[in-house]
Parts: sequence; structure tokens; C-alpha cells
Amino acid sequence: MMSGLFNGEALGRFAERRGQLRRRHSRHGCSVLATLQFMNSATLMYGLVTEVSVSGLRFRPAKSFLLERNGAQVSCAFEQFRLPGKIVASRANGYGIALHEEIDLTLLEAFVAEFGNEPEKPVRARSG
Repeated sequence: MMSGLFNGEALGRFAERRGQLRRRHSRHGCSVLATLQFMNSATLMYGLVTEVSVSGLRFRPAKSFLLERNGAQVSCAFEQFRLPGKIVASRANGYGIALHEEIDLTLLEAFVAEFGNEPEKPVRARSG
């Protein structure tokens, strides 16, 4: 039986890669120093918040490598924020963190006005 082959999660990832799904909240590129604390240990990681939205953020560690940490409960601190959440994606460009509570839209807009930037665009290698 292949019930796991076409489960909702797998189809959701496929549709997301094809650009068919839309996020609930738009992301805003930013660059601000931050720390990430893992709640089940005393581990503290330094890095940057590179994207933020009402319901999540992307944290890029200062380390040159990332460990798979999906499901880890964390707290991310930057500027006036200390935001608890859960790592939902471990990718080369950082950890995707779903926040336990949404950021107030007025605070988010003020933060983006001060620290926002254009989202990173992929750079293609020159062939030659």
C-alpha cells in the first residue's frame, strides 16, 4: 500500500515548489543581528535574521554549516523582540522558524521600515 506516497504534506511541498501555493503573510527581507536559543539545552547560536513576517522568520547562523533541527523549540532575540517558535525548515540559507504568536503588524511595519531590505536574489554562476 502506498498511502504515504501521496499524503497531503508531500503534495503541499510539490505544489509549493511549483509556485501554486501562497503564503498567508508576506515576507520582508532584512538584515539584523540576532541570537537563537534552543529551549531543550543551553545552546546559543549567533547569526542574522534575514527574513521576517507576521508569523515567522528566517535565521541564518554565523556558522558555516547547519544541522538538521526541524521540530526544535527555540527563542530568537533581536532588537526589541524575543520570539519563541519552532524550527520548521533547515536549509542552506538558514532555519525557517514558525512563531508561536504572531508579531503585531504595527511593530513589524516599524521594524521593516528601519531594518528591511530587498529579498536576496539568486546569483547565477557565469559560464565561460
